[in-house]
Amino acid sequence: MQFSIIDLIIIIILVLLTVFGIIRGFPKKRLISFALSLGFSVAYLGGIPLSRALMNTDMNIQILKALSSTFPTTSTFTDAFSNDPSVATHQIEMALAEFKIPTFFQGFFVNRITFASSTVGDALASAFTFYIFTVASFLIVLIAVFCLVYFLLRPLWGDGRLFDENGKSAFGRVCGAIMGLTKGIGSVLTLLIIAVLVEQLMLKFGNSAFHDFFVSDLRLDDPSYFSIGRIFYNTISSLLNWISLPSLP
Repeated sequence: MQFSIIDLIIIIILVLLTVFGIIRGFPKKRLISFALSLGFSVAYLGGIPLSRALMNTDMNIQILKALSSTFPTTSTFTDAFSNDPSVATHQIEMALAEFKIPTFFQGFFVNRITFASSTVGDALASAFTFYIFTVASFLIVLIAVFCLVYFLLRPLWGDGRLFDENGKSAFGRVCGAIMGLTKGIGSVLTLLIIAVLVEQLMLKFGNSAFHDFFVSDLRLDDPSYFSIGRIFYNTISSLLNWISLPSLP
């Protein structure tokens, strides 16, 4: 697998902060913070790919159809979903308007259509299922890992068997590595929030250079391509693309 520039930058940040965590150890013997940090890291790096896998199953279609069956039966929802991106966007915006969803938030759904071969209602339902699977997978993995770690380590955590005074026992260094990895994930997300916000602002001003770099480096035009950079980028773009910045006259 060939890594992109963004992939390599992310890997370097994660490795450096993980190594720093190993060197520092884990002097703060707080079980809840450790379990949450481990749960967050595993949920983010494993839960999101899990949701992607689930969306490729029949269960996704079943939930999608169940959701779309609850939508109004007006032509806004029953018309065929257009292959023209501008028309398709308008169709979704009209459907969301019927749900009284403010324009400010509509991009949150427009950018997450995963099923575009049927009606407008089915297309909109696919955006809903995208967030259902993503949030559910993340929370399930987070809670499962947290509970497993907390209840397995709780009997050993407070009696000194796992840590020395400086938190640099073998287990202390493992805990430090996990905390370092969590900080690395947070650092990467923060940097990408800034980068994607700059990208969106540049697009509003008619400059696509930064956007073109993201598309080329992360192969955003290839839905089958998957990398660590895409995981982080998709998370941030999901949060920022829905912000309807005012267009220039």
